[in-house]
Amino acid sequence: MDTNLRQELDLIRKMIYAGNYSDATESLKNIEKLEILSPKNLLEISLLRTIISFEFGRYQEALSNLLELEIECDKRSIDKQCFELLILKTNILIYTGSFKDSLNLIVELERNLESLFDTNSIEYKNYKITLLKMKGVCFRATGELSLVEETLRKGLELSRKINNKFETAEILDRLGMSLSNDPDRYPEALESVNESLSIRKEIGNANYIAQTLNRLGILSKESGHTKEALRLYNEALEYAVQLNNKDLISIIRSNKGGIYDSFGDLDEAIENYAVSLKLSQETNNKNMISLCYLNIANIYRNRGELDTALKNFNLALKYLEEQGYQAPIATCLSQIGLIYYSKGDYKTASEYVLRSIKLSEEENRKRAISANLYNLILISLDDNLLDKAKEYFDELEKIKNELNIKAVDQRYKIAESLILMTSTRFQNRAKAEGLLKEVINDETTSHEIVEKALLTLCDLLLDELKITGSIEVLDEIQVYVAKLESIARNQHSYLLLTQTYWLQSQLALISLDLNKAKKLLIQAQIIAEEKQLHRLVLKINNEYETLLNQAKQWARLKDESATFDKRISMIQIDDLIASMTSNKEIEMLDFSLENPMYLIIISKSGKTLFTRKFHTLSTLDDALIGGFIAAINSFASEIFETTGHIERIKHQDYTLIIKVEGDFLFSYVYKGQSFTALSKLTNYVEKVSSIKFLWNKLEEVSKTPIYLDDSFKIELERRADSIFAT
Repeated sequence: MDTNLRQELDLIRKMIYAGNYSDATESLKNIEKLEILSPKNLLEISLLRTIISFEFGRYQEALSNLLELEIECDKRSIDKQCFELLILKTNILIYTGSFKDSLNLIVELERNLESLFDTNSIEYKNYKITLLKMKGVCFRATGELSLVEETLRKGLELSRKINNKFETAEILDRLGMSLSNDPDRYPEALESVNESLSIRKEIGNANYIAQTLNRLGILSKESGHTKEALRLYNEALEYAVQLNNKDLISIIRSNKGGIYDSFGDLDEAIENYAVSLKLSQETNNKNMISLCYLNIANIYRNRGELDTALKNFNLALKYLEEQGYQAPIATCLSQIGLIYYSKGDYKTASEYVLRSIKLSEEENRKRAISANLYNLILISLDDNLLDKAKEYFDELEKIKNELNIKAVDQRYKIAESLILMTSTRFQNRAKAEGLLKEVINDETTSHEIVEKALLTLCDLLLDELKITGSIEVLDEIQVYVAKLESIARNQHSYLLLTQTYWLQSQLALISLDLNKAKKLLIQAQIIAEEKQLHRLVLKINNEYETLLNQAKQWARLKDESATFDKRISMIQIDDLIASMTSNKEIEMLDFSLENPMYLIIISKSGKTLFTRKFHTLSTLDDALIGGFIAAINSFASEIFETTGHIERIKHQDYTLIIKVEGDFLFSYVYKGQSFTALSKLTNYVEKVSSIKFLWNKLEEVSKTPIYLDDSFKIELERRADSIFAT
C-alpha cells in the first residue's frame, strides 16, 4: 500500500478514536476519489465507514454494511482485516442486545487470535483486551455474574500494562456498573467510573464522555442521589444530541424516565420512555425496546391500569424471547403472572410463575426461584389451595436454608405467617404476628417486603380488634399504617399513598372521627386526580358519597358509643386491606361524566364577589343557586379556620368542591363524577391568586360596598372557562 495512503488511513483512525467523526467522514470521501485503490483498500475504507456508523449509534446501517463486507471476507480464509470486521460485528451485536450471538462470535475470534497475530505484538494484546471486555459485558447481560469481574479485571490489567487508555476507560466503566450490583461496593464502583470519565475527557471523545456521564447518573440514582443523577443525564444528553447518536439518546432518555418515575411524575416518565422506545425501534436495539416496554408496563401497573400494563409486558416478552435471554424472560413471565394475580385469574397467574421458575431452574438461579415460590404461596392462599401453598412453602424452606440470604428469609417469614393465619388457633396467630414484626423491624428490609408485612399485620390486628375491642390494638394499627404512609412517600408510590390515606380514613371512622375521615379522603382524591389514577378517583368519590349519606348513622353510633365490631361492620376496611395486600385490580365503576355548572367566589364576611354560570348549562334558576350559596355558607365558618382547607358537600344531585385561599372561599359545582374536579379548582385558585391585579381587586371589593367591574369579571370568567368548561 502507498505510504501516504497508509498514513492517511491511520490518521482517519485517530480521528475516530478522538470522536472527530465528521472530519473522518470527509477524509474518507477524499480518499475514495483516488484511482489507485486496491480491493483491500476499499474494504478498509468501508470498514471505517461502518465503524463511524456504529459510533453514531446507527446500528441497522452498520449491520447492513457488514453483511456486504462479510461476503467479501467469505471469499478467502479469515485474515486480519476480516478479524477486525468480526470484532466490529460483535460490538454491534452487543449494542443491539444480541449477547448470545456475540458470545458465539467471541469464541470464534479467540480461536483465530493466536494464529493471526504474534502473541508478543501490540495488535494481539489490544485484541485480547477487547475480547475480554466484550466477554465481560456479555456475561453480565446473560446473568453469568460470577464470571464478570474476573474477566473484566484480566482485561483491565492488560490494558493498563500496555497503556491502552481507550480500553482502560471502557473496562473501568463496565467494571463499575458490575460492582454497583453490590451496595457494599458502591464506593469502589463510583471510583472506577470516575476514573474512566477522567481518561475519556483526556482523550476528548464526546461520544464516550456521554456514555460515562450516563453511567455515573445510573450510580447516583442507585445510591439515592436522584437530583444529581438527573443533572448527569442532562449533561450526557447534551453530548449525545450534539452527535445525533440515537442509540445513546434512547438510553439516556430511558434513564431520565426512571428518575421522573421515582419522583412520581408519571406523565414525564412515560414521555421519556416513549421517546426512548421510538429511537430504539429506529436503531433496532431489541434490548432497549424490551426495556422500554417493561418500564412503561410498570408505570401503568402502578396506576392500577392492569390491562395496559399487561399489553406492554407481553410486548416486552416478545422482544426478550427473540433475543433468547432466560433471566430477563423469567422476570417478565413472573411480572405477567403477578398481573393476572391482581386481576384475580389465579390459574393463569400460577402458569406464568411456574414457567418463570422452570427457566430459572435451567440456570440454577435459586434466589429468583425463591421469590417465585413466595408468589405461588400468595396465589395459592388467595385461591384457597392451602395444601398447594404448603407444598411451595416446603420448597421455599429448602432454598432459604441453602442460600442464607436475608430477603429470602424475610419472604419465608411472611409466607409462614400467612399460612399460620389460616388457623383459628390463638397460638398460631400470635406466632404469625411475631414473625411479621420481625420483618417490619429489620431496617435492611426492601420496601416491597415491609409493605406486604405491614398490610398483613394490619389485617391480623384488625381481626384482633373485632374480638377484643381494645383501643390499644387500634392505636397499634394506626402506628403501622403511618409506617406504610412513610414508605409510600419515600418511594413516591402514589397509588400506595392514595390507598393509605383511604385506609387511614377508615380507621378514623372506627374512632368515630367523621371530619378526619372526610379530610383524609379528600387528600386521597387530590393525589389520585393529580397522578391520573382514574379508577381510584371514582372509587374514592363513591366512598365519599357513601360517607356523606351515612353521616346520620355515624352520629348515632357516636352517641351510642357503639362497639368496634359494629363500627367495623359499617365500613369496607377488610376489603380495602385485602385489595392492597394482593394489589388487586381496581374495579372500574359506571359513572356519568362531569358536567360543570357553577363557580362562585365568596369573601370571609359572606359577600358574594364573583359567580360564573357555565355556558353548557344556562338553565340554573335563582332558587337552585341560592341553595348552593346556603349550603356553602353552612360550612363557611368551619372551612375558613384553615387556609387551603378543602371540603366537598352534596346538594341535591350536585357536588360542591370548596377551597379556601386567604380570605376567600372558592366553590366549583358540577353534576356527575369527575376525574379532575379537585385539581381543576386548585388550578383555578392558583392562577387567580398569582395574578396580582386580580387578587388585589378581590381584596378591595371584599372590604368595601363596591362590586367587581366588568373588566375584572371578564378576566375571571376567561380563566374559569379555560379550566372548567373545556
